[in-house]
Amino acid sequence: MAALDCGALHSRTYIRYDERGAADSDWEVADLTFESWVGDLEEMTRALNAPDMRERLTNLGAQPMSMTPAEFDRFVRSEMDDAARIVKAAGISAQ
Repeated sequence: MAALDCGALHSRTYIRYDERGAADSDWEVADLTFESWVGDLEEMTRALNAPDMRERLTNLGAQPMSMTPAEFDRFVRSEMDDAARIVKAAGISAQ
C-alpha cells in the first residue's frame, strides 16, 4: 500500500491506494475479489448520485453523468468528433 503525499497543495491531502489500486476503499483490505471491487464502484456511484454531491460537482463546473460503458464510449467519440470539427474549422494544425 502506498500513500501519495500532495502536501505541496494549500491544504495537506493524502490519497491512499490499496493492493487493488483503488483509492476509494478501506486502507486495510481483507477482500481483494472482483465482487468487492464492483461493490466499491457501486458505492462510489451512489455517492456521486447524491443530490448534494451532484450540486457540488455542478458548482465546480463538472457535468455529473451516469453512463454504461457503451454510452461512455459513444460520448467520448462524439466529443472527439466535435473537437476535430472545431480544430478543422479553425484551421489549427499540429506544430
